[in-house]
This record gives sequence, C-alpha cells and structure tokens, in this order.
Amino acid sequence: MFDLILVRYGEVALKGRFTRKRFEDKLIRNIDYALRLEGIRFSLGRERGRVFVYTKSIEKGIDVLRKIFGIVSISPATEVLADMDAMKERALEMMRIRGRDINSFAIRVSRTGSHDFTSQDVAIEVGEKVKKDLGLQVHLEEPDLELHIEVRGKRAFLFFEKIKGPGGLPMGTQGRVASIIRNELDLLALWYMLKRGCSARIVSFIPREKLDGFLRKWYAGIEVEVVDELDRCMDGAMAIVTGERMENLDLDMERRFDLPVLRPLIHLPDEEVERKMEEIVV
Repeated sequence: MFDLILVRYGEVALKGRFTRKRFEDKLIRNIDYALRLEGIRFSLGRERGRVFVYTKSIEKGIDVLRKIFGIVSISPATEVLADMDAMKERALEMMRIRGRDINSFAIRVSRTGSHDFTSQDVAIEVGEKVKKDLGLQVHLEEPDLELHIEVRGKRAFLFFEKIKGPGGLPMGTQGRVASIIRNELDLLALWYMLKRGCSARIVSFIPREKLDGFLRKWYAGIEVEVVDELDRCMDGAMAIVTGERMENLDLDMERRFDLPVLRPLIHLPDEEVERKMEEIVV
C-alpha cells in the first residue's frame, strides 16, 4: 500500500533561510547514515518542512526514522498526482484495505501551493466517493479511521497515521560537549544534549557493549567520538554534560575543568527519569 515514508521536522523549519538549509542538510545526512547502517535501500527527496524516504522496507525504515533527532513525526504514505480523480481512486484503494472492520471515517486534508480546488473540495469529493463505494459513514468528530491527504504542489500524499519522532534538532548542528560516562544517568543526560543538536566526545567507564548499544540505538556514532584520555575528551568542548541529580552534585567540576557544566536531569522528577531510562537507555 505504501511506497514512501513522509518525514516532518519542526524546530529546523523555524530557523532563518541559510541556517535552515544547513540544518536540513545535516538532517538529511543523519537520515542517510542511519538507513545505510541498517542496510535499507532507499532514495531521498526533500521540500521545505518535509523529507521523502522512498523505500520498499517501510516497517524497517519507520523503526530507524523514529529515533533520529530533529524528526517530529513520520507517516507511511503513498504518492499520486494532485488530481481529484487520482486522489479519489487512491483513497478508495486504501480504504478498501484498511476500512474492512470499521463503520465510520473522516478525510483530513491539508494543502500547500496553488490549485483549482480547496482542501474542503478534496475532503468532500473523496469522502463522497468512499461513502458511496464502500457504504461507510462520514463521522468528523470521532471516526473509526482517518485518512489524511497532504497536497503539496503537483503531488498528493495519502496516509493513515502520524508516528511520533524524538523531535529536537539534528545531531551535529550545535556545539560539541564532553561527557564522562560513569553510569546510565550520564547516558541519559548525553541523550538530552544529542537531542538538542550537540555532538559529543566521551570517556566511558561502563561496559562497552552497553555504550555501543546506546550509540547504535540512537544512530549517534556519526556525531559521538569515544576517546581514552580525559584531556582529549575536554579539548575543544563548549561544556561538560553530566547525569548528576540534586542529591549527588559535584560542585567542584566547573573549577577542575574550567568549563560550564550542563545537568539536564537535575530538576526532573524521579518518575520521569525512570520512565526515560527505560525508554532510552535500557
């Protein structure tokens, strides 16, 4: 049913023109790295606010893309010309497959560009086609199934769901931080900084397989360098990141290394830290 994955990014799109292009280029590079690492065959397209990943490995691609920083959400989708008849026929094909066990549906339309129809025109005509041919009822408030149509210029993309990504900024678009990994809390703190677009140089004192598993899970190998010497870890860093909590603060760290210390976990509730640890590290 699907021939591409529609990728949305958020904070990147808010930047100025030249900064935005640099951020978009970095996001594309990170996507390319992660998909190649997993052996997925693909091709990429892009527009402002969207990246298009064309692949036959949809499910595997989703598993990869949902862990790339800078991505807000993704949708397995299919593409047709932005022509009313083409959209109606493709919508009908999709609803025949996914609409077998439902009673009601809704068509949600968004549109970018100049067309001889409005978003409401698309929703009405496609909805009438599905209702007539499949005998389903339109229910705009609480439908059993939603079909989204995103019209962009000469193309239209149809999809059922939006799968949440990690958000944030693409890794490698901000400065480099230093990290001394002594435990899983330090890994979690590093995750927060990678999500903010940082790259990192780290010294690790945890089992290598745990560290490698974390870096592989979040495709961080492209922007995280593991070193053996503390001096090299600190060299060129803009700050140190640590997983310290309020009860185990090392207030002398700034003085010892003459660098700002970032503590992203310090004010998080214990239950939030535990939840994030299970989701991100374990």
